Amino acid sequence: MTASPEAHTDLLARLNNDVSGTFAAILGLRFVEASPDCIVAEMDATENQTSRQNVIHGGVLMAIADTVGGFSTRINLLPGQGTTTIESKTNFLRAATPGSTLRARADVLHKGRTTMVWQTIIRDEKERVISITTQTQMVIAAKS
Repeated sequence: MTASPEAHTDLLARLNNDVSGTFAAILGLRFVEASPDCIVAEMDATENQTSRQNVIHGGVLMAIADTVGGFSTRINLLPGQGTTTIESKTNFLRAATPGSTLRARADVLHKGRTTMVWQTIIRDEKERVISITTQTQMVIAAKS
Protein backbone atom coordinates (compact mmCIF):
# COMPACT_ATOMS: atom_id res chain seq x y z
CA MET A 1 0.00 0.00 0.00
CA THR A 2 1.34 3.42 -0.95
CA ALA A 3 0.83 6.38 1.36
CA SER A 4 -1.12 9.33 0.01
CA PRO A 5 0.66 12.53 -1.04
CA GLU A 6 -0.95 14.22 1.99
CA ALA A 7 0.64 11.65 4.31
CA HIS A 8 4.08 12.37 2.79
CA THR A 9 3.46 16.12 3.15
CA ASP A 10 2.50 15.64 6.80
CA LEU A 11 5.61 13.51 7.38
CA LEU A 12 7.81 16.16 5.78
CA ALA A 13 6.26 18.90 7.91
CA ARG A 14 6.76 16.79 11.05
CA LEU A 15 10.43 16.17 10.22
CA ASN A 16 11.15 19.84 9.59
CA ASN A 17 9.31 20.81 12.78
CA ASP A 18 11.41 18.30 14.76
CA VAL A 19 14.64 19.98 13.54
CA SER A 20 13.93 23.13 15.53
CA GLY A 21 16.28 23.50 18.50
CA THR A 22 18.52 20.58 17.50
CA PHE A 23 22.01 20.13 16.09
CA ALA A 24 20.37 19.62 12.69
CA ALA A 25 19.10 23.21 12.94
CA ILE A 26 22.64 24.44 13.65
CA LEU A 27 23.78 22.61 10.50
CA GLY A 28 20.96 24.26 8.55
CA LEU A 29 19.48 20.91 7.54
CA ARG A 30 16.07 20.95 5.89
CA PHE A 31 14.08 17.90 4.82
CA VAL A 32 12.77 18.05 1.25
CA GLU A 33 11.41 14.52 0.65
CA ALA A 34 10.16 11.88 3.05
CA SER A 35 8.71 8.39 3.01
CA PRO A 36 9.15 5.46 5.41
CA ASP A 37 11.92 3.99 3.21
CA CYS A 38 13.71 7.14 2.04
CA ILE A 39 14.41 10.63 3.37
CA VAL A 40 16.14 13.46 1.52
CA ALA A 41 17.56 16.54 3.21
CA GLU A 42 19.54 19.52 1.98
CA MET A 43 22.03 21.89 3.54
CA ASP A 44 23.97 24.89 2.28
CA ALA A 45 27.66 24.40 3.10
CA THR A 46 29.28 27.46 4.70
CA GLU A 47 32.78 28.81 5.36
CA ASN A 48 32.50 28.11 9.10
CA GLN A 49 32.13 24.37 8.35
CA THR A 50 35.57 24.01 6.76
CA SER A 51 38.58 22.10 8.03
CA ARG A 52 40.92 23.96 5.71
CA GLN A 53 40.49 26.48 2.96
CA ASN A 54 37.59 25.53 0.69
CA VAL A 55 37.01 22.02 2.12
CA ILE A 56 33.98 21.15 4.24
CA HIS A 57 35.01 19.21 7.36
CA GLY A 58 34.37 15.45 7.15
CA GLY A 59 32.64 15.60 10.52
CA VAL A 60 29.99 17.85 9.00
CA LEU A 61 29.30 15.22 6.34
CA MET A 62 29.15 12.48 8.98
CA ALA A 63 26.80 14.61 11.09
CA ILE A 64 24.47 15.12 8.13
CA ALA A 65 24.39 11.38 7.40
CA ASP A 66 23.91 10.43 11.05
CA THR A 67 21.08 12.92 11.43
CA VAL A 68 19.28 11.83 8.27
CA GLY A 69 19.69 8.13 9.15
CA GLY A 70 18.48 8.75 12.69
CA PHE A 71 15.41 10.68 11.53
CA SER A 72 14.74 7.91 8.99
CA THR A 73 14.61 5.39 11.81
CA ARG A 74 12.51 7.65 14.06
CA ILE A 75 9.66 7.84 11.55
CA ASN A 76 9.50 4.03 11.49
CA LEU A 77 9.33 3.50 15.27
CA LEU A 78 6.30 2.40 17.22
CA PRO A 79 4.98 4.75 19.92
CA GLY A 80 7.34 4.88 22.90
CA GLN A 81 10.33 3.37 21.06
CA GLY A 82 13.61 5.23 20.68
CA THR A 83 16.78 4.87 18.62
CA THR A 84 20.50 5.45 18.76
CA THR A 85 23.31 4.94 16.29
CA ILE A 86 25.40 1.86 17.13
CA GLU A 87 27.64 1.75 14.03
CA SER A 88 28.52 4.15 11.25
CA LYS A 89 31.03 3.98 8.38
CA THR A 90 31.68 6.79 5.93
CA ASN A 91 33.61 6.75 2.66
CA PHE A 92 34.70 10.23 1.57
CA LEU A 93 34.90 10.34 -2.23
CA ARG A 94 35.22 14.03 -3.08
CA ALA A 95 35.67 17.32 -1.25
CA ALA A 96 32.64 19.52 -0.69
CA THR A 97 33.16 23.27 -0.82
CA PRO A 98 31.55 26.24 0.92
CA GLY A 99 28.69 27.70 -1.08
CA SER A 100 27.57 24.33 -2.39
CA THR A 101 24.20 22.82 -1.61
CA LEU A 102 24.60 19.32 -0.22
CA ARG A 103 21.79 16.80 -0.73
CA ALA A 104 21.67 13.74 1.51
CA ARG A 105 19.49 10.77 0.60
CA ALA A 106 19.02 7.98 3.14
CA ASP A 107 17.65 4.69 1.82
CA VAL A 108 16.70 1.74 3.97
CA LEU A 109 18.83 -1.40 3.65
CA HIS A 110 17.22 -3.30 6.55
CA LYS A 111 14.22 -2.70 8.81
CA GLY A 112 14.15 -5.16 11.66
CA ARG A 113 12.59 -5.43 15.08
CA THR A 114 15.81 -4.48 16.91
CA THR A 115 17.92 -2.67 14.27
CA MET A 116 17.56 -0.65 11.10
CA VAL A 117 20.34 -0.05 8.57
CA TRP A 118 20.44 3.01 6.32
CA GLN A 119 22.73 4.10 3.50
CA THR A 120 23.08 7.85 3.06
CA ILE A 121 24.65 9.28 -0.08
CA ILE A 122 25.57 12.96 -0.03
CA ARG A 123 25.86 14.74 -3.38
CA ASP A 124 26.65 18.29 -4.38
CA GLU A 125 24.49 20.45 -6.66
CA LYS A 126 26.26 18.93 -9.69
CA GLU A 127 25.08 15.45 -8.54
CA ARG A 128 28.66 14.37 -7.75
CA VAL A 129 28.89 11.87 -4.89
CA ILE A 130 30.69 13.45 -1.92
CA SER A 131 30.31 10.67 0.63
CA ILE A 132 28.55 7.39 1.33
CA THR A 133 27.62 6.42 4.88
CA THR A 134 26.16 3.14 6.07
CA GLN A 135 24.83 3.19 9.61
CA THR A 136 23.06 0.84 11.97
CA GLN A 137 20.42 2.21 14.31
CA MET A 138 19.38 0.27 17.38
CA VAL A 139 15.66 0.23 18.12
CA ILE A 140 15.17 0.87 21.84
CA ALA A 141 12.11 -0.82 23.29
CA ALA A 142 9.34 1.27 24.79
CA LYS A 143 9.41 1.45 28.57
CA SER A 144 6.64 -0.57 30.14
